Amino acid sequence: MNDDFYRPPHVLDASIESGGFEMSTVADSLIVQGEARSRGNSAGVGSVEASLAGHKVSKKQSDAEKLLKVVRRIEILNAVFDTMSGKDRIAKISKYVIDLLRMFIQRSTHRNNIAVDLDSYAKVFSNSNIFTVLRNPKLSAQLLVASSSKLFLEKGALVSNQLGFYRQIMRCGGTPFRLHNWYHKFLTTFHTSRASPTLHSKSMVWYKHWWNEDTLSEFIDLYYGIMDELMLLHKLKLWSNKSMYDWVGRHEALSWYYDIMLGLKKNWEKLQSIRQKEFELKVQYQVRQRALELSSKLNATSSLENNKNASLIKQTIFESFKQDNIDLEQEMIQKVKKYQYDKRIVKFDLSRLFFDFLADSTDVFSIKTPPGTYAILSLCSGILGFSKLWVQAEETLRE
Repeated sequence: MNDDFYRPPHVLDASIESGGFEMSTVADSLIVQGEARSRGNSAGVGSVEASLAGHKVSKKQSDAEKLLKVVRRIEILNAVFDTMSGKDRIAKISKYVIDLLRMFIQRSTHRNNIAVDLDSYAKVFSNSNIFTVLRNPKLSAQLLVASSSKLFLEKGALVSNQLGFYRQIMRCGGTPFRLHNWYHKFLTTFHTSRASPTLHSKSMVWYKHWWNEDTLSEFIDLYYGIMDELMLLHKLKLWSNKSMYDWVGRHEALSWYYDIMLGLKKNWEKLQSIRQKEFELKVQYQVRQRALELSSKLNATSSLENNKNASLIKQTIFESFKQDNIDLEQEMIQKVKKYQYDKRIVKFDLSRLFFDFLADSTDVFSIKTPPGTYAILSLCSGILGFSKLWVQAEETLRE
C-alpha cells in the first residue's frame, strides 16, 4: 500500500503542486532504508555463515584431538606390551578376570537352578527349524544361555590355566644366572679376604659382603626362583612325587611371601627418602625466597641513603641475584615434578605389593576366605602393576 494514502489532503496537493518534491524525498528515504536493511540482512547472513564455519572448524579440531588421544593411548599400550613386565601384567589381569567371570556364572547357574539338558534340546533344534525357535523363544534363550555358559566354563578354565602357565614360562630361566652371580660373589669375597692380614679383617670382609640387605634380597630371589621353576617342571610332567609337590608348593608360597615383605620394606624406605628430599627442597626454596624479599627491601632502603654510583652497583648485584634465583626456581620446579613422579611410582608398587601380601597370606596361613577372594586381590595387584607401567611408558614417550 502507498504511503501517500495516509497523508492529509493538503499535503498531498502541495507535493503535487511543487513538482513532486515531497514524494521524491520520501522515495529516496525509502530506498536508503531498503539498502540499509539489505546490507543488514547480508551482514547477518555473513555472520551466521562465519559462525557455522567456525563451529565446523572447532568440531574438526576436537575430532582431531580425540583421534590423537586414541593414537597416543595405542602407542602407550604398545610400549607397555613390548616389555616382559607388561605381558605379565596383561596376562595376570586376563587370567583373574576370567576366573571371576567363571565363578559368577557358576553362582548364577546354581542360584537360578539352571539345569538344561543340552542333548535333549539339541535334538529339538537339530534341524534348524526357524518355526520351532519362534514358537519357543524362552526355551531358545534358555538353551543359548546354558550352552554359552557351559562353553565358557570349559574353555575359560583352559584359558586361565594356560595364562598361568604362560606367566610361569616367562619367569623361568633365571636360576642358573643367579647361581653364577652367587659363585662370582663368593670368589670375589674369598680373594679379598685372603689379602687381609688379620683374622678380624678377614671376617669383616665376609661380614661386609654377605651380611647385608642386598644378599638377603638375592637369597630370597634365588629361593623363589628354584621353587617356582620346580613347580613349572611338575606342570611339564618331568616329576610327579606327591609329597615333594606339597613341599615345593609350600615353599614357593613362603619364598614369595618373604619377597613381598622385603619389597614392601624397600619401597616404604624409598618413599620416605623421596619425601625427605622433597621437604628439604621446599625449605631451601622458601629460604631463598625470603632472602630475595629481604634483599629487595634492603636495596630499596639503601638506594635512598647512598649515592647514585653505589646504588647502581647494588642494583646490578640485586638483579643478578634475582636472575640466579629465577633459574634456580625453574630447576627446583623440575626437581619437585620428578619427586612427585617418583612418589607416584613407589605408591603404585606399595599398593601392588600390599594386595599381593593379602593374597599370599591366604596360602601361607591356610586362611579360609570366601570364593573369589584370591582372584579379586590378585586382580587389584595386576591392575596397579599395569597402571605403573602405563605411567612409566607415558612419561618415556613424553620425553
